[in-house]
Amino acid sequence: MRNQANELLQIAKELRDYVRSLNLPSEENAEGKNIGVWLHISDKIRIHYRDDIGNYASVEFSKWPKTVTVQLFEDGNYTNNTVTINVELVDDVDLESIILLIRRDIDKFKAEKLHNEDVQVS
Repeated sequence: MRNQANELLQIAKELRDYVRSLNLPSEENAEGKNIGVWLHISDKIRIHYRDDIGNYASVEFSKWPKTVTVQLFEDGNYTNNTVTINVELVDDVDLESIILLIRRDIDKFKAEKLHNEDVQVS
């Protein structure tokens, strides 16, 4: 399960970096405070990204019940990255399938995003 956790961490970092590259405007709450960017990548994957408090990202790779989540926080030389896997609900075989589906959903999101940008530019 450690290998899968490292792979999920890498996927989350790549997704965070991709979302950062989109330069999306941050959302604000009712009090006008920055709450970052919330994106639904697919029906299972959601990311919350903020760059005002270091490179913070929270990535959920499943619907309820939450089986896989990744929290990333990197600020200068300080890093605190956490992968949470609900081992009561998922085993190594399930996790391999989840990782394949995650990659598929992210690739589909990126392809659609690029297609939409090309259409808007044309």
